[in-house]
Amino acid sequence: KGEERDCPHKGEERDCPHKGEERDCPHKGEERDCPLKGREEMVLRKYSQPEEVGELARYARKGLKNWERRILSDHFRPGWEVLDIGCGAGREAVAMAQEGFRVTGIDLVPELAEEASLFSKESGLEEKTRFLTMNACALAFPDDSFDGAVMTEQVINSVPGRESRLRALREAFRVLKKNGLLIMSSLSRNRGFLRSLFWRLAPFWTGLGPGERWVSRVDQSRSPGRIVVFYYTAEELLRDVRECGFHIEFLRSDVELERDVEDAANREKNVILVTLARKLSRPC
Repeated sequence: KGEERDCPHKGEERDCPHKGEERDCPHKGEERDCPLKGREEMVLRKYSQPEEVGELARYARKGLKNWERRILSDHFRPGWEVLDIGCGAGREAVAMAQEGFRVTGIDLVPELAEEASLFSKESGLEEKTRFLTMNACALAFPDDSFDGAVMTEQVINSVPGRESRLRALREAFRVLKKNGLLIMSSLSRNRGFLRSLFWRLAPFWTGLGPGERWVSRVDQSRSPGRIVVFYYTAEELLRDVRECGFHIEFLRSDVELERDVEDAANREKNVILVTLARKLSRPC
């Protein structure tokens, strides 16, 4: 206020995902030409549609997957303060609250954060949860706020651009306490010969960067619009997580975790890669 002439969010105050966090906005200074801001707005529009909100609300009632439950049971402790980054309609957050965790869920999409809050109230867990509309690249929490964080359902793959993905990981690192843990899942890029060939050739006809592709169907609904999704290789995933200060506890596929086996030879042939990372100290 009082600086309307220069405000990068002028005219979009009601819907701007960075409202109230202009100082840390990941697009500050590049609003007019930044292609990543346009991609972020695509994500916001896609997931705010009633079809998507309804489908994610139905999906939330399914609770935790077996591999998610196993990691939480083995590595997280009841009573922990846990941050659910990209909480959607509350699937993981409500299930974790049922397991004895105190959960803060954040999502870029206001409609999803509201749906998660309604789900929590229906489940009688509103005292153990809270849900906020927030950008993962600019978390409005003090340093060392949480014992653990989860970024599952491949949320990281919808964050546009490597610098923004690194920013989201650094923010997760910042708000974790020392020895805090991050569980993160990602879509895998290397899934056999034909998939690998596709990824090598795709940039020539999509106009996107390596590992990126247009996706119009993000779940069982068939809402209009599309978003850009980035697929990690295991090497890239480990590199980015380490670059943000984390110590890697393990990298597995969802199939390995479901079967409780280690199969490095076939790891990247599976759809989802799962990382457990720990904050040992502050980054240099």
